[in-house]
Amino acid sequence: MHLERSTYIIDISLEQFSEYGEHHDIKQYISGEDLYNVLVVACSSIDEGIISKVVVNATGIILEPHEDRMIIEDKSIILCVGGDICCLNLHDLDLGWRILADDACCFSIHRYNNGYIVHGELAITHISLKGDIIWQFSARDIFVTYQPVENGFVIENDIIKVTDWQGFEYHLDKNGNCIKEFKC
Repeated sequence: MHLERSTYIIDISLEQFSEYGEHHDIKQYISGEDLYNVLVVACSSIDEGIISKVVVNATGIILEPHEDRMIIEDKSIILCVGGDICCLNLHDLDLGWRILADDACCFSIHRYNNGYIVHGELAITHISLKGDIIWQFSARDIFVTYQPVENGFVIENDIIKVTDWQGFEYHLDKNGNCIKEFKC
């Protein structure tokens, strides 16, 4: 995935760890035991060329890079990496913070109430801008649907609507409380 923001060019790819395991000149943020797949993040300055390159691994299933799995802020990039959310400084790709948001996999991350909402397989997690968990919500089943649901995860007017595998839809308020639940 290739992104351009202000003065930065960011390239993110899903690679096999064996391609990068021997490169001691590349920063590595490894926390998971499965070293098969890793995200490789390269950041360049439009004026200065390549600034830095990192390899990031995590617990859980690492998905292909997608615009729903990252947020680019003024000075950082927030990434879904397996079950982790990682904040990397854009200038040098140093790790600002890292938090386990889901034990399995993070599907997407969204700006929400001075922080972030993470749509994970097992949990919906509200994280502060500094990487602290504010609240988490889990339900009777995973937040994946086996049949196409038009809006399996959506945020409308500060209400988070999410559907689980059994077809139950949950409406969460800004404090993570379930204010409505019904079978679709």
